[in-house]
Amino acid sequence: MAARRKADRIHLDWFNVSYQTLLLAGLAILAVSVLGTLYLMGYLGGGTHPRAEAYRAIRGADRLLERAVATSAPEELKPLRQKARSRLGEARQALAESSFGVAEQAALESQQASRLFLARVEGKNSIAAVQFYKLEGKVQVKKARQLIWKDATKKLRLGAGDQIKTGSSASAQIIYFNGSITTIKPGSILEIKELFDDPDSRIQQVRERLRTGRVVSSTLPMSVDGSFHELSTKNVTVQATGRSQFETRFDELNAGTSVGVYQGSAVVKSGGRERRLRGREQVSVDSKGALSATVKLPPTPTLLEPMDQKIFTVGADEQGSQIELLWEDMELPGTYHLQISANSLFGHLLLDKKDVTSIRVKLPPTEPGSYYWRAAFQTPNGLESAFSETRKFKVLTGRVMNVDDTIPPQLVIDDFMVFSTQVIVRGHTESGAILEANGKKVDVGDDGSFTIIVRLRKEGRNRVRFVAQDAAGNETVVDRFAEVKVYS
Repeated sequence: MAARRKADRIHLDWFNVSYQTLLLAGLAILAVSVLGTLYLMGYLGGGTHPRAEAYRAIRGADRLLERAVATSAPEELKPLRQKARSRLGEARQALAESSFGVAEQAALESQQASRLFLARVEGKNSIAAVQFYKLEGKVQVKKARQLIWKDATKKLRLGAGDQIKTGSSASAQIIYFNGSITTIKPGSILEIKELFDDPDSRIQQVRERLRTGRVVSSTLPMSVDGSFHELSTKNVTVQATGRSQFETRFDELNAGTSVGVYQGSAVVKSGGRERRLRGREQVSVDSKGALSATVKLPPTPTLLEPMDQKIFTVGADEQGSQIELLWEDMELPGTYHLQISANSLFGHLLLDKKDVTSIRVKLPPTEPGSYYWRAAFQTPNGLESAFSETRKFKVLTGRVMNVDDTIPPQLVIDDFMVFSTQVIVRGHTESGAILEANGKKVDVGDDGSFTIIVRLRKEGRNRVRFVAQDAAGNETVVDRFAEVKVYS
């Protein structure tokens, strides 16, 4: 925190100053002091002023360093505590020089060092974890205090201060230690601002900053009061404290933000005002921080045919298979928005048609491969619903099944990582095999690879059973176990 300035000496002539004058002067000083405190704490201007963010980060770093200093540790861990102290000193100096961005970043790094110190004292090798769940297309990462963007990999561990950038036909999903998932849409830049995971109080907090583009945030029920998932732009802060799904868009050119809540609820804050949005509600915020009226979004259509993971076969001499897509009739004035992609995050679209008037679409002859599809509903005045759940179908070249095949398919679990009450699983099986995890179908890539999230059902030991079946009916079963300490 910046050192206080030495107070100027004020000489008063007690014989010429009346009691009323002293009272008025005292009230004026008190008002200035209160306003100054409010400004520093970010209550003026919606809480997103750079000074307020730096001040908050420094306070958090100070509290964590106090815990670290009060904790005895072996010699090999003391440099980590010293790093936290050094970064906090840099943050305070930068705040005094009004370099708010530098101050905030140094404070967040101090927090990270203190948390890692405390975690290692307790025998843990890591702190609040952030991991890529899915990557599609050109996705890059710029680590904290670095200037170079590097290509993202699924194994890369993320932390506070890291930024993720998606190309124009790329998307990414990241999963946090509390089970929240953020989907970063094409042409976006997202920064992980702050992570807090206190094992004693069980309070878990995530703060993100959307610098440009759009993201969809999906959160789980929070374990205790004080936990939240927060996303901010230049002029808006959106916070969820329970199960929710919301989309945030930020246009860097005109500094406008729109927030739409699809499930649950979230609080939108801007310009000193706040508003709670519930399912299917949307609000826009202009560059000056003014909130628009809340609008109701239309309902989402339900997909009907084909069923998920449907396989279509064509003869080797045929050009392709003709497939029909069918979804629920909303029985409202408007049109439908249909998207088809070769990837589950829809970063690169094979079809993006917004003026579909029918609920049944017949696709042209389709080449062998895997395809994902979804649909949304649009009103005549341009409001669009959330997209439906995603379904997948596969087109295969017809082949005769080998009835003599008695060899079970390969099934390998490469990664099995617990995040709160979920586990993220990566693995591979035989190409063309059908895979289930705890009885639910799993999306398997054409090369046999898969990435899934499995919800753990109870506190304590949970079994996750994987069953792979090949075209001849041979099965392979793999059981893995995950421990949940506190179920929320």
